[in-house]
Amino acid sequence: MDQQIKLHKIHGFYDILMVNNIIEGIKCLVQTSGLGGLRHNTVVVAWPDEWATSHEITVCQRFVSTLRAADAADCAILVPKNVKIFPSSQVKIYGYLDVWWIVHDGGLLMLLPFLLKQNKTWRNTRLRLFTIAQMDDNTFNMKKDLETFLYHLRIEAQVFVIELVHV
Repeated sequence: MDQQIKLHKIHGFYDILMVNNIIEGIKCLVQTSGLGGLRHNTVVVAWPDEWATSHEITVCQRFVSTLRAADAADCAILVPKNVKIFPSSQVKIYGYLDVWWIVHDGGLLMLLPFLLKQNKTWRNTRLRLFTIAQMDDNTFNMKKDLETFLYHLRIEAQVFVIELVHV
C-alpha cells in the first residue's frame, strides 16, 4: 500500500479493513471513516446505471446496503447520476441542474448545485428543485415555503412539487 501511495503521489492516510464481501466493507467504511474526532457527515454513492441490465441482484443489494449504512450512520446521502459522463472543466454546460429534494435537511443539498454554478462549466445552467408531496399535503404552501427558503438562501431556482398519486 505504501508503494502505491508514493507512486501516485497521494497525500493522506489509509487504513486496511478485512471483510468477507464488498457489502460488509462498505458498511465498515461508512462507520469507521474519519480522523480522530473529525467524522464525515455525507456519503456520495453513484447511481447504479447497470442495475436495469444486470442479471445479478448484487448490484441492487450493494446500492441499497450502502444507502442503509449511510442512513444508519446519520449521514446525508448524495446520489449523482451519470457520473461517468461528468463534463471536463473545458466544456460549458447549458440546460438544467435538477435537484430532487426528498428530505428537507436544511441547506446542504442546495449548497452543492449552488457551488457547481459558480464554476464556468455549469454557470449557464438553470436550477430546478423538485420535491415530493403526498395527496393530503398542501402543495401550494409547500411550493411557497420552498420558494421563500430559496429566496433567503439567495438561490435562484424553479420549484416543482410533484404530487404522488395512489392508484
